[in-house]
Amino acid sequence: MLSITVLIWGSTLVITQAAMRHFGPVQLVLLRFGIAFVLLLPLAWRRGFRLRQILRPDSLLLGLTGLALFYMLQNLGLAYTSAASASLILAGVPIATALLEASVQRQRLRRTQWLGISLAVLGTALVGGADTATTAPNPLLGNLLILGCVAAWAVYTLLLKQVPAGRDILCVTVSSFGAGILMVLPFAVWETASAGLPQPDLLAVGAVLYLSVAASGLTMWFWNMGVQVLEASTATTFVNLVPVMGLGIALLAGDSVSLWQALGGLLALTGVWISAHRPRKREPALEIR
Repeated sequence: MLSITVLIWGSTLVITQAAMRHFGPVQLVLLRFGIAFVLLLPLAWRRGFRLRQILRPDSLLLGLTGLALFYMLQNLGLAYTSAASASLILAGVPIATALLEASVQRQRLRRTQWLGISLAVLGTALVGGADTATTAPNPLLGNLLILGCVAAWAVYTLLLKQVPAGRDILCVTVSSFGAGILMVLPFAVWETASAGLPQPDLLAVGAVLYLSVAASGLTMWFWNMGVQVLEASTATTFVNLVPVMGLGIALLAGDSVSLWQALGGLLALTGVWISAHRPRKREPALEIR
């Protein structure tokens, strides 16, 4: 289940770019999560969700950071840069999360974490500054917007950890979807008034359904089921494979990366691995008598 989840999540950047040939960036966010909200609503309702929960302060903050800001910045970024570059930059999400968590909770980072963070920052800078994709209209702007995604998701992750343990995770997810939709709606109306109604073909409609049903609904169920069976540390390893899978799919779809970008991506992924690696405690030696 986690392997399927990683494959689907890795494909979303390429699918999003394909869908944005017919939909505006904000229109796509609204459609994607509007459909996902409708699909998940009956399941969440049975588990205690009510519409008033959308206006809870924690739901509003989660919807702002994890949906409105993250996905609007991502889609806007993909309008200017390549999916391959975006995949490599998004690999820095664990690093940004670790830094934010350490600063908020005043934790001291290990030396290996600082080494990993330094490599990841250097790698991300190489990816963002050495983008030479000829099909991207404004790579620098697009990469900066994707960096904004990374920051938004780091805040979202920290907020998610503050949710009380007793709350149902499906109800929390649907509440954040509803709050995010309310925040995205005015921007989608403005975009539609400026650019007009979308005129999608059959493939574009399929892309929207894929993003909403598979990438936003099915994978959440698969992820929750997989995490219940496997250890959390093993599940986290799968998350680190998402940018690798995204890069591979983007290259198969026709994107390209320069040598410096490839080097930067390798540094970033290595930094993520080093910072997440925890040395095992030495077992006490057996005394032979």
